[in-house]
Amino acid sequence: MATESVIRAVQLKVAALSGGNFPGGVLPAVYFGEAPATNAAGSQVQATSQGYVVIRDRGADASAYTFRLDTREFVTLELEVFYPTLADAQQAARGIRLNGGSPAARQGLDYGTLPDLSPAYRLLAVRPVGSSNERAGLGQTGAVVHSVTLTYRVELVRLA
Repeated sequence: MATESVIRAVQLKVAALSGGNFPGGVLPAVYFGEAPATNAAGSQVQATSQGYVVIRDRGADASAYTFRLDTREFVTLELEVFYPTLADAQQAARGIRLNGGSPAARQGLDYGTLPDLSPAYRLLAVRPVGSSNERAGLGQTGAVVHSVTLTYRVELVRLA
Protein backbone atom coordinates (compact mmCIF):
# COMPACT_ATOMS: atom_id res chain seq x y z
CA MET A 1 0.00 0.00 0.00
CA ALA A 2 1.40 3.40 -0.98
CA THR A 3 2.49 5.74 1.80
CA GLU A 4 3.41 9.42 1.83
CA SER A 5 5.79 8.79 4.74
CA VAL A 6 9.41 8.31 3.69
CA ILE A 7 10.05 6.62 7.04
CA ARG A 8 7.24 4.11 6.50
CA ALA A 9 8.45 3.46 2.94
CA VAL A 10 11.94 2.69 4.31
CA GLN A 11 10.45 0.40 7.00
CA LEU A 12 8.53 -1.50 4.31
CA LYS A 13 11.65 -1.72 2.12
CA VAL A 14 13.71 -3.20 4.97
CA ALA A 15 10.89 -5.65 5.80
CA ALA A 16 10.93 -6.84 2.17
CA LEU A 17 14.68 -7.61 2.11
CA SER A 18 15.90 -11.20 1.95
CA GLY A 19 16.36 -12.73 5.40
CA GLY A 20 19.21 -14.87 4.07
CA ASN A 21 21.47 -11.80 4.05
CA PHE A 22 21.15 -11.31 7.81
CA PRO A 23 22.65 -13.14 10.81
CA GLY A 24 20.80 -16.38 11.46
CA GLY A 25 18.88 -15.94 8.20
CA VAL A 26 16.28 -13.78 9.97
CA LEU A 27 15.32 -10.16 9.29
CA PRO A 28 15.72 -7.94 12.35
CA ALA A 29 12.71 -6.15 13.81
CA VAL A 30 12.47 -2.50 12.67
CA TYR A 31 11.33 0.31 14.98
CA PHE A 32 10.94 4.06 14.57
CA GLY A 33 12.55 6.48 17.02
CA GLU A 34 13.58 3.95 19.66
CA ALA A 35 13.08 0.29 20.44
CA PRO A 36 10.15 -0.37 22.77
CA ALA A 37 10.72 -2.15 26.08
CA THR A 38 8.59 -5.09 24.87
CA ASN A 39 7.45 -6.39 21.50
CA ALA A 40 3.87 -7.22 20.45
CA ALA A 41 4.15 -10.64 22.13
CA GLY A 42 5.16 -9.03 25.43
CA SER A 43 8.77 -10.21 25.28
CA GLN A 44 11.61 -7.84 26.14
CA VAL A 45 13.26 -6.28 23.09
CA GLN A 46 16.94 -7.18 23.23
CA ALA A 47 19.83 -7.35 20.81
CA THR A 48 19.64 -11.13 20.57
CA SER A 49 20.88 -13.19 17.63
CA GLN A 50 18.05 -11.62 15.58
CA GLY A 51 19.01 -8.06 16.50
CA TYR A 52 16.90 -5.02 15.71
CA VAL A 53 17.01 -1.77 13.76
CA VAL A 54 15.95 1.71 14.87
CA ILE A 55 15.11 4.30 12.20
CA ARG A 56 15.55 7.93 13.19
CA ASP A 57 14.35 10.92 11.18
CA ARG A 58 17.05 13.61 11.15
CA GLY A 59 14.76 16.09 9.43
CA ALA A 60 14.07 17.49 6.01
CA ASP A 61 16.73 19.73 4.55
CA ALA A 62 15.78 23.37 4.81
CA SER A 63 17.23 23.91 1.36
CA ALA A 64 14.25 22.34 -0.37
CA TYR A 65 13.72 24.36 -3.53
CA THR A 66 11.61 24.62 -6.64
CA PHE A 67 13.04 23.84 -10.06
CA ARG A 68 10.87 23.64 -13.15
CA LEU A 69 7.86 23.92 -10.86
CA ASP A 70 8.83 20.71 -9.02
CA THR A 71 9.48 20.95 -5.27
CA ARG A 72 12.56 18.94 -4.33
CA GLU A 73 12.83 17.61 -0.81
CA PHE A 74 15.79 16.07 0.99
CA VAL A 75 15.17 13.85 4.03
CA THR A 76 18.01 12.55 6.21
CA LEU A 77 17.49 9.22 7.97
CA GLU A 78 19.63 7.09 10.26
CA LEU A 79 19.23 3.35 10.60
CA GLU A 80 20.99 2.04 13.70
CA VAL A 81 21.50 -1.73 13.66
CA PHE A 82 21.94 -3.49 17.05
CA TYR A 83 23.40 -6.99 17.56
CA PRO A 84 25.45 -8.71 20.28
CA THR A 85 28.57 -8.82 18.08
CA LEU A 86 30.05 -6.21 15.79
CA ALA A 87 30.41 -8.83 13.04
CA ASP A 88 26.65 -9.55 13.15
CA ALA A 89 25.81 -5.83 13.19
CA GLN A 90 28.07 -5.29 10.16
CA GLN A 91 26.54 -8.26 8.32
CA ALA A 92 23.04 -6.90 8.96
CA ALA A 93 24.14 -3.44 7.80
CA ARG A 94 25.43 -4.99 4.54
CA GLY A 95 22.09 -6.78 4.18
CA ILE A 96 20.26 -3.46 4.48
CA ARG A 97 22.65 -1.64 2.17
CA LEU A 98 22.97 -4.22 -0.63
CA ASN A 99 20.50 -7.07 0.05
CA GLY A 100 23.05 -9.59 -1.22
CA GLY A 101 23.69 -7.78 -4.49
CA SER A 102 26.29 -5.38 -5.80
CA PRO A 103 25.98 -1.60 -5.42
CA ALA A 104 25.10 -1.40 -9.13
CA ALA A 105 22.21 -3.86 -8.64
CA ARG A 106 20.49 -1.45 -6.20
CA GLN A 107 18.70 -4.28 -4.37
CA GLY A 108 19.04 -2.76 -0.90
CA LEU A 109 18.72 0.80 0.33
CA ASP A 110 21.94 2.08 -1.28
CA TYR A 111 20.65 3.96 -4.35
CA GLY A 112 17.65 1.63 -4.30
CA THR A 113 13.95 2.22 -4.78
CA LEU A 114 11.14 2.73 -2.28
CA PRO A 115 8.32 0.87 -4.05
CA ASP A 116 5.75 1.72 -1.37
CA LEU A 117 6.26 5.48 -1.64
CA SER A 118 3.15 7.34 -2.79
CA PRO A 119 2.83 8.31 -6.46
CA ALA A 120 2.59 11.88 -5.12
CA TYR A 121 6.41 11.67 -4.98
CA ARG A 122 9.05 10.83 -7.55
CA LEU A 123 12.10 9.31 -5.88
CA LEU A 124 15.36 10.70 -7.20
CA ALA A 125 17.82 8.80 -4.98
CA VAL A 126 18.41 7.06 -1.68
CA ARG A 127 22.03 8.09 -1.17
CA PRO A 128 24.25 6.57 1.51
CA VAL A 129 25.92 9.44 3.37
CA GLY A 130 28.02 7.55 5.91
CA SER A 131 28.26 4.78 8.47
CA SER A 132 29.86 4.24 11.85
CA ASN A 133 30.49 1.26 14.13
CA GLU A 134 30.44 1.34 17.90
CA ARG A 135 30.07 -0.55 21.12
CA ALA A 136 26.58 0.62 22.03
CA GLY A 137 26.78 -0.36 25.69
CA LEU A 138 25.19 -3.12 27.73
CA GLY A 139 21.86 -4.72 26.93
CA GLN A 140 19.10 -5.51 29.41
CA THR A 141 20.83 -8.76 30.37
CA GLY A 142 24.19 -7.06 30.94
CA ALA A 143 25.69 -8.41 27.70
CA VAL A 144 27.63 -6.11 25.38
CA VAL A 145 25.67 -4.73 22.42
CA HIS A 146 27.26 -3.37 19.23
CA SER A 147 25.75 -1.11 16.63
CA VAL A 148 26.30 0.13 13.11
CA THR A 149 24.67 3.41 12.13
CA LEU A 150 23.83 3.94 8.45
CA THR A 151 22.97 7.48 7.34
CA TYR A 152 20.94 8.12 4.18
CA ARG A 153 19.76 11.19 2.31
CA VAL A 154 16.50 10.54 0.47
CA GLU A 155 16.00 12.92 -2.44
CA LEU A 156 12.56 13.24 -3.96
CA VAL A 157 10.24 15.51 -5.89
CA ARG A 158 6.75 16.27 -4.64
CA LEU A 159 4.42 15.99 -7.63
CA ALA A 160 1.15 16.84 -5.95
